[in-house]
Amino acid sequence: MGRAIRILRSLAAPLIVVVLAVVLTIPWTWIVLHRAYRKTIVDNAKGLARRIELQVWLTPRPIPPAQLQAARAIRDATHAAERIGRAFWIPMRRGNIDRQIEVLEQIQRAQERRVVQQMREALQAELLSDETVRQVIFFDMAKFNTSFMLSRTPQFSVPGWTIEEVRQRATWGLQTWDLEDRYVIQVPWMQNDRVLGFTYIELSRDAITA
Repeated sequence: MGRAIRILRSLAAPLIVVVLAVVLTIPWTWIVLHRAYRKTIVDNAKGLARRIELQVWLTPRPIPPAQLQAARAIRDATHAAERIGRAFWIPMRRGNIDRQIEVLEQIQRAQERRVVQQMREALQAELLSDETVRQVIFFDMAKFNTSFMLSRTPQFSVPGWTIEEVRQRATWGLQTWDLEDRYVIQVPWMQNDRVLGFTYIELSRDAITA
């Protein structure tokens, strides 16, 4: 009996060390794995954002029609004439030019909307082939000055952010939120330290863990 007790005592210290090592290692292992898991999710979101940014950047804007360019040149000339006081005939001519420019600019904006819609449809088919993607909203503050949403189901809606809120969010940098049923990642669009917009991405937890 005494010998057995001595053996147990001799083994107690190593066993305690082993138990402590296991107890202390498990939390750190979980932390490392959790960070790696989150990094994979964020990297996936960044990849989605970069594909949208590249598509937007490579999509050419409609070229203003020659009539619009000519009308703008005439308007600029009349403004210059007004400044030097030789414009007794200009008010009527200028009004006509302003109306012409307004109509031509409306035509150009309609062409840009068609281009953005075609781009959105192409991205919708490409990005939503990834089952983890619930919703993507892209805010372009530089090229087309617009936003568009790619959504898996009609029930998702664009957040009701004001223009000022969108501008503020664009300065936040990379942001992540862990919600009950989804991961939300906001990826800034930047070039040469200039903020051009951002991509708001929602990824499904269920699809990621499936």
